[in-house]
Formats: sequence, structure tokens, C-alpha cells
Amino acid sequence: MSHTIRMKIKLTDIPLLQKVVGQHEGAHFVTPRGTRVATAAEARGTFKQYSESPAGIGIKLPDWQYPVVVGDDGVLAVDNFNGHWGDQVHLDSLVQAYSVAKTRQEAAISNMLLASEKQLTDGTVVLEFESNV
Repeated sequence: MSHTIRMKIKLTDIPLLQKVVGQHEGAHFVTPRGTRVATAAEARGTFKQYSESPAGIGIKLPDWQYPVVVGDDGVLAVDNFNGHWGDQVHLDSLVQAYSVAKTRQEAAISNMLLASEKQLTDGTVVLEFESNV
């Protein structure tokens, strides 16, 4: 039996976030001074965006003026001035990659097997799982 689940995602699993950022083309962790670093732990701090200074883990996306900041609660602080300071597609792609990886991880913990995965023309990813019990 298939169930559709729609989620609002928070990026709270830092080891998984580190893996996803490492695999995401053009994305990397940065310090508040903009220095590229290898780990999420090194990328913690208070970051300057245009009108705010959010605290958390900084992630630089391709051609974005300001880093995306993942707060301790997993909520993203983003300033791309409606696409003028960074293409939304890069953020959407990163969040989608994290969401798919987290869903797979949680399904495995629940003893579910991935039956199929397909990407629709609008970019939506559909995952179907089967019980392994």
C-alpha cells in the first residue's frame, strides 16, 4: 500500500547534512569570514547577511552572495533577494537531497526497503517503500 507523505523539513541531522553538502556540486561549508572548511563543526558561527546576522552552520552555494545558515533548530536563514543574490534552484536542490537522504535513512531504521525512486518532470522526487517485515 502506498502513502504520500508531505514534509516540511528541518536540517537537524548534522552528520547527514555534512554528507549531503559534500556530495552537492558547488556547495561547501564556510566560516563567518568566508573561509572554506571541510566540516560542519568548523563552519559554526554568526554570519552576516544583508539585514541579519544569523548563528549556526554556514553553507556556501554556487554564485550566492551570502551563505545559507542552518540554525541549531534546523531552520534555514537565507538571503538571496528574490534570486538576485543567488539562484533558488541551488537551495531547493540541496534541501531536496537532504530530504531524500533523511527519508531513506528513517525508512531503513523502520525496516522499510526502497521499492522505487523516480524524479518527475517538475523535479519532485517520488520514493516508494515496502515493508521488510
